[in-house]
Parts: sequence; C-alpha cells; structure tokens
Amino acid sequence: MIKKLILPLLFFIICFNLCGQTPGYMGKRFAVGYTNSVNPNLLSLAVGVPSTPVLSHCLKLNYIISKQRELCFSANFSNRKIPFDIIGANYQTEYYFEKYSSIEYALGLRRFNKSKFAPLGAYSKWDATFIDGWVNYKEYTYYEYDYLNDVSVATIKPGGKVKFKGLGVSYSRGRQRVFSDKYVVDYGVKGTLMLISESETKDSHESEIGSQVSGMLNINPIVNFYIGIGFLAF
Repeated sequence: MIKKLILPLLFFIICFNLCGQTPGYMGKRFAVGYTNSVNPNLLSLAVGVPSTPVLSHCLKLNYIISKQRELCFSANFSNRKIPFDIIGANYQTEYYFEKYSSIEYALGLRRFNKSKFAPLGAYSKWDATFIDGWVNYKEYTYYEYDYLNDVSVATIKPGGKVKFKGLGVSYSRGRQRVFSDKYVVDYGVKGTLMLISESETKDSHESEIGSQVSGMLNINPIVNFYIGIGFLAF
C-alpha cells in the first residue's frame, strides 16, 4: 500500500515545486502600462530662465523572466517649448525655435528586492536608451554687414527643422503595487545621462541651433519623477 502511494506523492511534490517556482503574479508574466513622467528642467532653473516642467508620455511592455527580474521595453514621447533666444555667430542675428519633440526607445532590466517577487515591491532598474528628436524653428531675420556700402542688410530666412540622435543610460528606483490581482501602479525617480548630437545641418543657423539644443538636452533629463498604471495581460 505504501509503495503504491510513493509514486503519486512524488508526482505531487514535483508539480507543487514547479508551480511554486514559476515566475509571475498568479501565473501572469506580461504587463502593459502607461507612465507619465515630469522633468523639472534643471538647465532653465540653473540659468534663471522661466520655464515649465517637461512632461512626457510613455507606453511600457514588461515581461517577468525570473522570480525577481523583469525585462522592460518602453517608448517615450515628449513635446516641449524651448524658451531661449539665441544670438547667432555674427552677434546681430536674434532668432528662436519654439518646439522640441522626441521619441525615446528604452530596453531595461528591473530587479526587485529579495524579500519580494516580480512585479511587487521596491525595485532598481537599468535602461539603455536611444533618442530620436527634432526641433522646429520659425523664420528669422539674418543681418549681414555690407562693408562696401557701410550698411547692415537684413534678410528673412525661412523656418525649418533640425534633427537629433542620441544614446543614454538610465537608473531608476521605484515601487510597484498590484490591485485587484490585475492592475499595476508604478512610481519612482529616474536619473538619465544622455549623449545627444545634431544630424547634418544645412547652414550656420541650424548649426548654432544644434549646438545649443544638444548642450541643453544632455543636461535636462538628469532627474525625472514618474507614476504609471497598467494591467497584467497574461
């Protein structure tokens, strides 16, 4: 009788262990979410230029790969106004560009504390980021000095667009909670280091815009605060 019970008992123990080791929340490993983050625009604060915080919108796809680790992919869109008036290379040309837009793609690994299991509790996260951005600028007046006639000649130049590419790395500290065994709330703070450069520019005007914006964007995303909501799909 005892021998007949050994095999079913072993089978039950193995199945129980396998189920207990399966990562995820109630068997669900894939989550979809939306996150809104805010950047305090540190460069504008540092130089005393009036500015509003930069808001961005992010779509996230997360997949639990082990008990305490989660693979994360995100696409982040932001659209902001740039408040700077820039003086051109000849120190007589004043122009400005009003809007910077970007799409950032990130692939990251999130690790939860040992006392918890994914997707619950406090976590740390590393991301590798690729950014694709562009600046739209309005038409501007270009002043060029005519030495022969001893006059300054004004020329109206059309508006245009300057494109940017960049790479970055991010580190986040946050916490996730699950409600009703389905909805996920995520919040925390993220630090990012970016290396952004402009693409080919057609004239000195666009080159000036590129250098100014690149310098600003390399500093701006250092600190971000975020909060998001999502759901466990399957």
